[in-house]
Order: sequence, then C-alpha cells, then structure tokens
Amino acid sequence: MRFIKLLCVLFLSQLADFLLVGVAGACQASTVDSLVTRLERFGQFIPQEKVYVHMDNTCYFLGDTIWFAAYTRQTNNGQPSNISRILYVELYNQDGYVMERQLIEMKDGRGHGNFVLRPSYYYGGFYELRAYTRWQLNWGRFEHPHSRVAGQWFVNDEKEKQFYRDYDKLYSRVFPVYDEPKQPGVFDRDMTLRPLRRYFKKDPDKRSLQLSFYPEGGQLVKGLPCRMAFEACYNDGEWVDGVLHLGLDSAVTLHRGRGTIIVRPSEDLSQKAVFTTQDGQQVTSQLPKVETSGVAVQMKQGEDVWAIQIDATADMHTDQMAATIMHEGVLEKFFPLTGLCTSFNINAKELATGVNQLTVFDSDGRVWADRLFFVRNDNTPTAELSVQGIKEEYEPFELVAINVQAPRQTAGSHLSLAVRDKDNQEYLYDSGNIMTEMLLASEIKGFVPQPEWYFKADDKLHREGLDLLMLTQGWRRFRWQEMAVTGKFELEHPAEKYQILMGRVTEQIGDSSTITQRDNSRGDGTLKREVLVHAELTKVEPTALAKVEGTTSDQGRFRLVIPRFEGKCVFFLSASDSTKWRKGRRYEWVRIETTREDRFEKARYNWRFRDKDEEPLRICIDFPYPRFVKPYHFYQTTIAPDPQEAYDERPETDGIHQMKEVKIMAKRNGLRNFNDAYPAFIIDAYDAYNIAYDAGFVNTSINGVVRAYVSDMGLDFPFIRKNDASTFSLAPQLEDNIKIRYGVSYIQRTLYDLTKNEDSIYVRKNLMSFPDSYSLSPGEMEQFNHLSKLDKYVIYTDYMPRMEGDNRYSGSNLPETNVVIYPYADGSFRATYRDRRLILSGFSVPDEFYHPNYSLRPLPDTIDYRRTLYWNPDLQLDSEGKATIRFYNNGHQTRIAVTADGMTKDGQLMTGSNSR
Repeated sequence: MRFIKLLCVLFLSQLADFLLVGVAGACQASTVDSLVTRLERFGQFIPQEKVYVHMDNTCYFLGDTIWFAAYTRQTNNGQPSNISRILYVELYNQDGYVMERQLIEMKDGRGHGNFVLRPSYYYGGFYELRAYTRWQLNWGRFEHPHSRVAGQWFVNDEKEKQFYRDYDKLYSRVFPVYDEPKQPGVFDRDMTLRPLRRYFKKDPDKRSLQLSFYPEGGQLVKGLPCRMAFEACYNDGEWVDGVLHLGLDSAVTLHRGRGTIIVRPSEDLSQKAVFTTQDGQQVTSQLPKVETSGVAVQMKQGEDVWAIQIDATADMHTDQMAATIMHEGVLEKFFPLTGLCTSFNINAKELATGVNQLTVFDSDGRVWADRLFFVRNDNTPTAELSVQGIKEEYEPFELVAINVQAPRQTAGSHLSLAVRDKDNQEYLYDSGNIMTEMLLASEIKGFVPQPEWYFKADDKLHREGLDLLMLTQGWRRFRWQEMAVTGKFELEHPAEKYQILMGRVTEQIGDSSTITQRDNSRGDGTLKREVLVHAELTKVEPTALAKVEGTTSDQGRFRLVIPRFEGKCVFFLSASDSTKWRKGRRYEWVRIETTREDRFEKARYNWRFRDKDEEPLRICIDFPYPRFVKPYHFYQTTIAPDPQEAYDERPETDGIHQMKEVKIMAKRNGLRNFNDAYPAFIIDAYDAYNIAYDAGFVNTSINGVVRAYVSDMGLDFPFIRKNDASTFSLAPQLEDNIKIRYGVSYIQRTLYDLTKNEDSIYVRKNLMSFPDSYSLSPGEMEQFNHLSKLDKYVIYTDYMPRMEGDNRYSGSNLPETNVVIYPYADGSFRATYRDRRLILSGFSVPDEFYHPNYSLRPLPDTIDYRRTLYWNPDLQLDSEGKATIRFYNNGHQTRIAVTADGMTKDGQLMTGSNSR
C-alpha cells in the first residue's frame, strides 16, 4: 500500500500538468455543469500544502538557539503531505533582511532544524520565521508594485516579472530577540535595534484611524438588502471599539473593532459613515460603490445549520447560475439557483471542519458573490494532548518527569514537545498552534492575533467573532476562477522530492558590464534551438558529488533534478550548442579553470570540447525564494499580557518604549546624521555577482546588488539613477544618497585577521572613513576592476524593506546607502570561471539539543541558565498513546510551561499545553 501511495505521489506533478493542459485546451465553458466538473478534477488532483512550525520558546536572547519542528499537510485528503520533501525556512530581522535560509528535509510531513543567534552577526529586534514549500508558491501570486523606471533594470520582461513576483500568504511567525544578557542568568528585556539606523522626525499623521467596509458576498447591489461588516483600527492594525453611524442607523463594535450593519442600497447611495471611538475620536469613510445589477448573499449561523439566501436583480439569468461550497479546494456542495430568490439550509455536519467558501457564479465563469464561513462540528480532525505530572515548582537540578497522554487512536504518532522556564518566557499575540494554523489562519488574509481564542468555546460570542473574522479577513487561497475557468491557472513551480533547479538559456545580448538599461529593440535573447545544459556538484575538498545533464526546451528553458546532499557544495553550470556533432563546423579544446581547496592554492584546469562558431550563451537559474517582506502588524510587535496577571503598560518616554518589561532602545527625537557602525549585511563579491546575474539585472556589478536589496520599489523613482557608461564600471553614477567607497589595503589587512575567527566578524568596525575612488592611485584602483580580486561587499543603509513606500522616504529624507568594496587584503585573487559557479545549499543538518544529566549530583561550580529545559522534535507515542519524558531542571527554582504539537498518520492534528 505504501508503495502504491509513493507511485501516486511521484505521478502527481505529471498528472497535474496533463490535467491543466487539458483544461487550458478545452473550449470555453457553456454550462455550469462543465465548470463544476473542472472544480472536482482540480480539487482532487492538484492539492495544496499547508505549513506549520512549532518553536521551542516564545522569545530569545542573542546567543540562544532557535529550535523548531515543521509540519506539512495536504489539502485534498487532510493527511501529512508527501507532495514536497523540501521545506524552505527563512529567518528575517526586524528591518526585513534575510539573515539565514535553510532547506529542511521533510519525511511523512515532518522535519526539524535550528538557527543559532550569534551575537557577532545578529542584533536585537522582532524577528520573523517564514516557511514554505516550492509547490505552495503556485498559489497566491501577484505582481509586486514597482515603478516603470525599475522595470528597465532587467534583461527582458520575463526576468522583470519573476523579480517582482510576490505572495499573499506564506507561513510566518514573529517573535522578539533581546540583547545578550549583561550578566549570566539575568534576562532583562532589553532590545537594542540596529544602531546604524537613521530615525525620522515623528510624523503626526503616521498613526491614523481607518474605517473599512466589507459587504457580505463582496458588493452592494441596488435594491437588495445586504449585511455589511465594518472594521475600525489604526493604520498599524491596532483595533478600536466604538459606534458606527450611517444615516439614522447605528451599530456598535462586537469584537476586535468589528461589527455589522444592515444596508438597503439605492442607486444614488453616496453617503458617508462616521465612526466614533470610545474616547471621542472620529473617522469618516465613503461606502462602497453600489452596483445596479448583481447578487447579494445572506448567511445566518445556527447551532447546527447554516441558512443561506441568495437574491438577484431582475436582469440576472438565474437559470444559468449556481452556487458551490468548497473546503480547501475540494468541492462539497453544488446548488443551481431556482429564481431571483433562492433559499436553502445546510447541515454543518455535512461540511468539513474549517474555512468553507460559498461562491455564486454563472455559466461564463463569472463570480457574482463570494463568502467565507467557518464550520466546526463533531468531525473536527483534532486530538487533544494532555500533559500530566507537573509540579508547582522545581528545585535547582531536580529530576523532572512528565507524562503526555493522547487518545488511543493516535498510538505510534510523532509530535514535538518543548518545556521551558515559565518565568522567562514571553506571552505573544502571535500564539497559534498547529490546529489554529491548519484550520483557520492559513485560509484567511493577514495576521490573526491570538487565534486560539476562537476555539475556546462554541457559543454565540465566539461564533460571532469568528464570522466577523471571515467577513473582514477573507482571502482565497483557492481562487474559484483559477480552478474552473480555462487558462486561469498555471503550475509554475514543481513538487520537489529533491532540489530542482529551473532556469533559462538565452543568447547573450552585448556586454552586460557596459549595458546600463534594457534596450527592448535588441530583443530578449530567446533561444530557438536545443542546447545541452551540464552541471557538476563538488565538495570543496574537492570530491565529485554528481554530474547532471539535460537539454533545453520551450525557448531555452531547462530543469535539473539535483541529487540529495547536505550542507553546501560548489555548483558548476554550463550550456553548450554541441549536443550533436555537426558536419562542417569547427571545434576546439578550451581550457577552463576548476575549483581549488582555497584561493592560495595553484589553479588546476580542465578541458572542454566546444564549437568554435558558437555564440555566447547566458544561463540563469530561477531561484524560487520570495523576495519581499510585509510590514509588521501592531500585535506582532506588542507583547501580550500575562493571562494570569494585570497588564502594566507604561507611557512612552524619551527614546525608550516600555511594554510590560520590554525596553526598546532607539533615538526617536528627530532626524540625526547617518551613523555607520553596523552594516545591514555583508555579501561575498562572487555571490553578489551571481545574485544580480540570476535576478536578470542588466548590470551585474555592485549596482545590481544594491538594486536587488535596498531599492524602495514603492517610490516612483527608486534610489538608483542610470549609469554613466563613460565612468568606471564599479563606480557607477548614483543618486546622492548612494555612495560607493573602497577599502584601503593596509586597513583591510587588519580586518582580514579578524575574520579568521567566525565569532569575530568585522561588523563592529566603522569602515566608512575610507577615501572615495577619486583619491586612489590607478594601481590601487585596478584591484577593484576584476571580480577575481574582490573579497566582499559591505552594505550600510538606513533603508528598511518593511517600510517600503513609506511617505517619509521622500525628498531630503531619502535613506542613505553606503557600499564598501573590499579586495583581498594580501593582494591575492580567487579563481573565476568561464561557466557559472555558485555555492549551492543542500539539506541543513540540525544540531542535537543537549540535555544535561545531573543524576550523580552537579558539581559545586555548575552553572545552568537554560530557558528551554527540554526539546524533542520527534517524540513518539506508544501503543496506548502515551509518552514519558525525563530531564533535569536548570540551576534555579523554576515553574515550567509545556507546549506540544503533532499530526497523526491519518491527519489528525494534535496539540496541547499545560503551564501551572
């Protein structure tokens, strides 16, 4: 049976491609039945994946290790996913720069790993852990807003489209990272943000009230009564309570700044609504546009029944319309409309637990109304975990024994379990578990503060709050039109069992080092012939890992399946026309420099047989990594109150924000000079070249790297101006706020000595006191003219990607960016290659959590300040659904908190916690 399942999964992507081709090639749908048939096929054969990550703690200090366990679930059957074997897990800092990325190997929907918060590299702030599979990236795509100026930076339209590809919904968790304790064991909540940052004058308009409206079904229709939800909050997401006034009607907020009001639209309805907060503030907003024809939906929730009424205007052809109910992309119910007013009841027990989607459509595939609603019934796929045997308090180094009990049907299942010091944990609004993520948060838009509240009880209060959440934060992971209408959906990313590299080979258009802007008259270099793509993976020793070859198709596109490996390897990639021996062509042997153990070793060479008449080819890899970040919600960067204690929020003081016991140090009393003490990031020069090259930038020098990382795409004119082709290629003409400087060799020599120790990386040096390029001699300048002589780029900027498009990034307040280019300190050089050379990441090898053994009593001078006392990412339940764990307490009296998450083989979601 297991073998049959494996064959089905391996055949899944090919079957999906076949189905989509069939759908795209079919004629336009003419009946509602044909649309429903496509929906059924789509939901069955093209499932989605959902991701959840369980972390060992709720806050961290510099020097800590973040331990995590990951789970993936398949939507068409609700079981652990076997679609993808690779999970991408990324760690972003508060500014929005990615600090580290890992590839986690998933087996039966489970995997685990860890990040080490090195104080020499990381700094304080609210960090974001983001996780996704490549298969997930087929859903929720949209084009990130950008200016026409920025669109000209790329070699062709395809690369531009790929660069600005963004996503509505990826799994994300935000948590605080505090400064390294000044005294061992004293965990003060001090958070010193990156000191490089330039702070702006406080903008009185920055924090403003907003009022938004959400008609049930999606639109207001003339003459049809409609229930309209509203939401009042500040622009950073903090909700406010109050009263909405609309004409003679009024409505109070019911939950988290949300409420509903009945509207009877007329064609000339253009009135405004006024919302008044409890403290007397007011905000006014225009009602949504009223449509002259259309459909209105009303849904009322009972204890076990949903009552649905669908009203249509007289000009609607309801005999060609129907309604569907879907759950996670799978069709559940189908109802043809019976007239201008169609009413029916649905027993909630006939629907799946979780977010369901009601859609009203016509035979042309047009959606007239759409509504999400949440169903909770007896078939909820969850299993409660109970944690037993916890004492009120434990003495230093005491043996702790805890029992985990689950229902008997979960026997043999695996779960992750964390035990932490309760007094040194943090209470967060970002507090979801595997159940709230898989059933709720993954299916709606944006961040959901404390989602577990919605599952505490199944009473009127909680059902009402949950329905308001559906009305205001509804997001369609499964877009009805993409699933039912021809040509709407496209599988861009494959299901990865092993790492898959996709890319395209094009004709080289001119010299990329001199071209500064895309010239559309030159074409996009489309390849119209088949070429051979050859790849080699080697370890640095060097020891050959594998050779992979393939041929291009469909205008030069290729796909290479990389064999499994761990850690990092050197990856060589080349393309050649010599797929066949062609009579009359001239051939020659060419020498290609190969990898070396280090840059001081004498170079070795290989030989390759090539066509003397072949034209230069450009070969780019389309890495799947999402590039853009979103601003934090108010409740992601606010510490939640202790459920058992009063929340003490002190007023803001000069330069210090005090939330509970958290102190965020920042100088916010005006605009200060740009102070460069810490870089935003450091990047190897060769890696930077590869990033700019694969991103499709016309200019692959440092200019492309700056554009990729620190250009505010939300501005009409991103920070960088067009190059002056007459200038030195590594010193492009930039805006006044972008400066490139060069490291002087005798200072660089000292810095190189520091970098020999990984923990002494040179981020604490002030490097910007070096002279500009015009003060260097021709001989000194020459060392910056070749990639072979460049070591690193160190980029200093007070630009934060999370503030993209902020109105303070304008005029004289443009963020400043300074780049220091370093050659090798001793004048040596690295090998460069005719073909592509990259450092490729394989599966990350997780560390092992250390549990000290104090069974023979600790030594007198033993010091133990652990905050995470126990962590097991793969704890297995016995035949009765039980597990017993034993570990030793840290070095002080401790109260403990326990969290556990897991998933059974048949897809039941297991979660539990116990903290006395």
